[in-house]
Amino acid sequence: MKTTEHLALLQKIKTNLNSIKEVDDIGKELLDDIINFCEIDENLVYENLLNQENRALYLKEYQALIPESKNILANHKFIFDKFLARNLFNKLIRPYQFKWDFAYKELREPSDKKDELNNRLDSWGYNNDKNSDDIIRLTKDLDFAKQEYDIFKKKLEIIEDEKNEAFNGNLYLLSFSFKAFINKLNVIESNVSRLTESNDFFQNVFKNEKAILLAFSVFVKNNLLKEIPYLDFYNQITLSKTLTLEKNKSKDKYIAYAINKLKDFIIESEKEIWENKLVQYFNIKDYEKKKTVNIDDSKTEEHKKIDFEIEQYFEILKS
Repeated sequence: MKTTEHLALLQKIKTNLNSIKEVDDIGKELLDDIINFCEIDENLVYENLLNQENRALYLKEYQALIPESKNILANHKFIFDKFLARNLFNKLIRPYQFKWDFAYKELREPSDKKDELNNRLDSWGYNNDKNSDDIIRLTKDLDFAKQEYDIFKKKLEIIEDEKNEAFNGNLYLLSFSFKAFINKLNVIESNVSRLTESNDFFQNVFKNEKAILLAFSVFVKNNLLKEIPYLDFYNQITLSKTLTLEKNKSKDKYIAYAINKLKDFIIESEKEIWENKLVQYFNIKDYEKKKTVNIDDSKTEEHKKIDFEIEQYFEILKS
């Protein structure tokens, strides 16, 4: 789900929550929206936010909507505490049950008539000629009664299928809890808070968001560093989290080369701080010698891969 869709869903939930004045106002649509919201992986929400160029705008929306939604639940706690999902479930099933009860009663008359005629025919058959007018007439009456019974029986079966479908289709509502929704909001709120902090820092370190993706390609995808999820890399490469990145063996000169190349994507005031921090953390010896390759012919394939990633970055910016 896109960030805009996720925010729109939360806005819809908040609006509907705010319109509730009594327990009976809590309906299936609201529960469906909340259940849908709770089923969305908060890690995907986090990742989507990371990839948004106008992330600050979305973060502000979350910072407004989440507390507002929680406040509505808190201020109307006396209403939401009274809500029982089973009562709503029964309310949704009741029309189908009523329809089934009515159809069942309708079936009883043709069923009784069919049984009565069938019993009478069995009784008469012992004492009368099967070809007698009475037997023939009774047989026809029974056939008609059976046809009428089959019509009402089929009607009942259709209604029963509808009732069962409604029953099974709404069973999930029985596990509904507003507490689960609040827990989900708390998790997202925590992620948003963390992102807001890193977003403020990012704006003072990297020139743009795509530069962080470039750094990930250079360091991780080129195997200079050990595998790490992008989200963790993001927080560390922006220095908003403690560095725990692990370098692969015999990669110091390429890491030095990459740091020197990537510092061009750091804003001027933070460039030296960022560079020194990474050099010290990775314990790069003779950094000044390793950070450049003066003669193109002496570049290894790994040097060229780093150059290629940077060239691709500029091509993407042009497109």
